[in-house]
Amino acid sequence: MSEFPADDSAGEALPQSDRLQILSPEEYELLWGFPRFTQSDRDLFFTLTAPERGAVEQCRSLRTKIHLRLHLGYLLAGADF
Repeated sequence: MSEFPADDSAGEALPQSDRLQILSPEEYELLWGFPRFTQSDRDLFFTLTAPERGAVEQCRSLRTKIHLRLHLGYLLAGADF
């Protein structure tokens, strides 16, 4: 027999009020919310350099080209913050 009581909370989540909140709602939104780019942000982060244009042109499908452009832009935006 174990000297510890059985865990009766198996599978139960803590009520929201009992959870540790490290981030404020605003900080959470900044980290996990959708980015909000101004036109100057879009110009800065999504204008391709010559090597980046070459990499995009090597992609076969339009879908892959779009994904690559988005990833490059978001990577640059993340490095700026």
